[in-house]
Amino acid sequence: MQIYMVSGRSRFGEYTEVVDVFEDIKEKPNYYVCAGKRIDKNMIGKVEESKFSGSYRIALLDSDEVAEARKAIKDKVREYHQKELEKTKAALEAVDQHSLDSDIKFRS
Repeated sequence: MQIYMVSGRSRFGEYTEVVDVFEDIKEKPNYYVCAGKRIDKNMIGKVEESKFSGSYRIALLDSDEVAEARKAIKDKVREYHQKELEKTKAALEAVDQHSLDSDIKFRS
């Protein structure tokens, strides 16, 4: 049995993607253990967001699903960038609409 781990992340405008294949898997009741990693059975085939922003991974048991997983991760990264862009636009609009006159206080 093998587990295919498809990972993708976007940092500093670069997109990197890796497909790892793990063998010698030990199966436990609720998870798999391979190469020192624990993979919950209920997360197989689902997109997981990792602790780094814009980083995602999918664990698969079937190599035929790797292409779909890669596309799903690319879509998630694109969605992440779209949200970040919208946050930046909203922040810039807030700065443009803010009046500094109301924040200036004079002491007498």
